[in-house]
Amino acid sequence: NTLGGGKSVLTDVSIVSEDMAVYSSVSSDENDPTPRFSSVLASTLVDQPDVLHTSNIDHDIRLVYALPPSNFPLHSASFSDAGTGQTFLYTAAGVMNVMRLLSDESPAVEILAGAPEGFEAVAVDVNADASFIAFAGIISGLDSVVLVYDISTDPMEPLL
Repeated sequence: NTLGGGKSVLTDVSIVSEDMAVYSSVSSDENDPTPRFSSVLASTLVDQPDVLHTSNIDHDIRLVYALPPSNFPLHSASFSDAGTGQTFLYTAAGVMNVMRLLSDESPAVEILAGAPEGFEAVAVDVNADASFIAFAGIISGLDSVVLVYDISTDPMEPLL
């Protein structure tokens, strides 16, 4: 359950292609025991996954909605755009993030458009034809809601 030599627990996996996967990770170290969430892109062509890129998730909800023993509020979904050759990763960890995978110019971008005040995303998925994404979440710890965004025009700037 560890990847990349650090002390981490892999909580979720999203297949990107036949040779890559994104692992959701919760990690900590001796100097800072506070759990940190991140997405880890790794090659799956070898017995032990080879880390290609790690992206920390800022402003995550830590373990607020964790259900023991292993359901953490961190989930990722990805899709590859055949037209542009780019791969996009969407992450739900309280905040909603999107990033271009394997791109030096694209750090994670927080999606804010249309989310109700107090919304905390805990799950995300991309539909089969990659025309929309759905974020499931909780508003102010009370009500559950699903936000559906159109990504057909610009995957980096989804429209609610």
